[in-house]
Amino acid sequence: MTEEEKAAITAEAEAEAQAKAEAEKAKDNSGETEEEKTSREARELEEQNYKTELEREKKRNEEKDRIIAEQAFKLRDKKRDEKADDNDDKPLTKKDLEVMLENERQNSRRELQSEIISEKAKKMAGSESEASLIIEIHKNRVFPKDLSIDEQLEEAYAIANRKKLIKQNEELKRALAGKDTASNNDAGTHRDSTPLEESKMSSNDVGALKAVGFAWDGKSRLYIKNLGKNKVLTYDPKTKTQKIVEK
Repeated sequence: MTEEEKAAITAEAEAEAQAKAEAEKAKDNSGETEEEKTSREARELEEQNYKTELEREKKRNEEKDRIIAEQAFKLRDKKRDEKADDNDDKPLTKKDLEVMLENERQNSRRELQSEIISEKAKKMAGSESEASLIIEIHKNRVFPKDLSIDEQLEEAYAIANRKKLIKQNEELKRALAGKDTASNNDAGTHRDSTPLEESKMSSNDVGALKAVGFAWDGKSRLYIKNLGKNKVLTYDPKTKTQKIVEK
């Protein structure tokens, strides 16, 4: 069998497998409601966005590594020219040994840290693609030295989900702004009594928050919206600020 025939058979098998997978997917989705379909399509679009951003981050990292490698090569070239007459076979000094050992320790710390970062990113993320994007963003950023790994990853998570977070923030602002357009005649209509914990906010404010998925948590005295995968978005009625936290 020629290579062309083998390639043709492989391509045909892959096409059949893809067609079968699509048929199974269509079968699985055939009984879903319109709401379930919309939710599934939103998740698929979000997943594709993560993959697209991941490829962009990888290209940024590759370009950064290329520039660093070029600069390092030029620096080594310069030092080699400056010390062309040095004897490379001279005995290893105590200082040289200390430098080598320190480099080994740093490499070990980096390897250990990469495993920790990977585990933490997976716990924060809702999918493998999102976790990979968080890790790649973290790798491609320089953070202040006083930031812990958790704080660094929180920033990486915010960058990875910036579009979603901005959209949620805009929805919340629109919902809260909607109270200003409510008719004054609503004051005479019946409303459920506001819980004591929420008494400092108007009924319109409370309704606007609930309209975008927030629920009052009496223990933390915050409004909470479940984002899935052990993450929640909180809204503090006192400071009017939002924050993503893990459960």
